[in-house]
Amino acid sequence: MPTLAQARRRKLLTQRQLADKMGIKHTLVSAWERGIYEPRLSNLKKLREILEITFEQIEFLPRPEKPKASPKTSAKTANELSRQQIEAHDESMGYVDSTWLRGGRYDIDPAHHEISST
Repeated sequence: MPTLAQARRRKLLTQRQLADKMGIKHTLVSAWERGIYEPRLSNLKKLREILEITFEQIEFLPRPEKPKASPKTSAKTANELSRQQIEAHDESMGYVDSTWLRGGRYDIDPAHHEISST
């Protein structure tokens, strides 16, 4: 049983050409071929007519699995790493506190910096 992409290629059509014949965007054809979406019944009928194939003769790819790691976890890890890098930089520059990360300001260690008054 051919996949949608194989059936399309047998008719010597590109994704864009098939999409133009169907009156849809080529990105939708690409999504069907990659298994991200399945065509609606009206689009299946158009596919059948254009590709000269029955519904039963088209094999659709299974939907890709979503990643198991949640985006919140990876974002938290990235934010934590950035915070650690900034704090290491601040420490090397003589800044005592990184309260600016929370909307505050830089606190400068007077032992490392001279404060002049005019």
